[in-house]
Amino acid sequence: MSQQSLVGLLDLVEQQFNEVSVVLVSGDPAAIQQACEALQQVSVQLMQLLERRDFAHQLTQAVGLRMQSVAQGIAVLRAQLIRRSAVVDQALAVVVPTESQATYGKASSPYGAVTRQSGAFKVLAA
Repeated sequence: MSQQSLVGLLDLVEQQFNEVSVVLVSGDPAAIQQACEALQQVSVQLMQLLERRDFAHQLTQAVGLRMQSVAQGIAVLRAQLIRRSAVVDQALAVVVPTESQATYGKASSPYGAVTRQSGAFKVLAA
């Protein structure tokens, strides 16, 4: 692998990052998932390439700045995805509200509720 392939792979990461940004604005869940998976795949390829020892000395300051810019952008994308997830959760709660009462009643012990006596036998004598 050469320096050109490192820069080419970084170009692919930036391109995919821009695609995720555009798709996130559109709001299509399937497209968001597909774009994020593609960004993750290209990012993993870049990290695997950088972990090789023969590329450590080939990193220039310009490449380092580009990588830092992409890393900061990914942090912003992550925050936007978290915000979108919160909005979707709130919308889902409006459409399908949750029940505030427990279905089977509140248990007073970890093994279930204590049985109540009917009142027929208040005292037992042997």
